[in-house]
Amino acid sequence: MESGLGLPPFSLRGVNRIPLARGLGSSAAASVAGVVIADRLLDLSLEPADIVRFAVALEGHPDNVAAAALGGLTLAYDGGIVRLDPSPDLRPVVLVPDQLRLSTADARAALPETVSRADAVFTVSRAAIAVVALTADPSMLFEALKDRMHQPYRLPLVPEANELYRRLREAGVAVCVSGAGPSLLAFELPSAPVPDPPEGWRALRPEVRALGVEVEPA
Repeated sequence: MESGLGLPPFSLRGVNRIPLARGLGSSAAASVAGVVIADRLLDLSLEPADIVRFAVALEGHPDNVAAAALGGLTLAYDGGIVRLDPSPDLRPVVLVPDQLRLSTADARAALPETVSRADAVFTVSRAAIAVVALTADPSMLFEALKDRMHQPYRLPLVPEANELYRRLREAGVAVCVSGAGPSLLAFELPSAPVPDPPEGWRALRPEVRALGVEVEPA
C-alpha cells in the first residue's frame, strides 16, 4: 500500500452524490477515488487491477469496489472478479430513505451463522438467474431478486423499508435490498413501473454506466 513517495502540494474539493449509510457503496466509491487520486498525484500508472487491489485493501471486500472501479456488472468471488456488460434495457430505481440509517456492521450481525440447504439452494439458483436477467433478459428480474439468505433477516431491522419492499413486491415490482440496506433497488419493467415512493423516501434513477472510474482532463 505504500509507494515511498511524498505527496506534492495540491488542493482537493470533493462532491459526494452517494447517500451515506444507505447501502449504496459510498465507502467503496471513496476508496476507489482515493486510490485514483494518489495514482495521478504520484504518477504511479496503476492498472485497473491495481486500483481494485489497493481499494479492496482499504475497503475490506471487493463487491462494490469492483463496480466503482470497473463499471458495468461485476461479480466478485474469492480470488477474482468477472466483469460483464449489463443489458441496455435495465432501468434501475434506487429508493432512498431520508432519515433511516443501517450500519453495515449491524446488517451483517443480523445474518445467521448457518442456513438450511433448501434456503441455500433457493438463493444460489436465483443468483444464477440474476446474471441472465441483468445481462440479457430483465423480464426475469422479479424472480431473480428473490432471496432467503439475507433479506429476510435484514429487512426486519428497518420496518419502514420492510413495508415498502412488501408493497412493491405485491405490485409486481422487481425489487431487492440495496447492499446492506436500508435503501431498496428496484427495476422498472414495462409491465410493472416503479410508483412514486411514500413520504420520507426519494427515488433516484441513475444511468447504468458501462465505464468505471474516470479522470477527466483538467
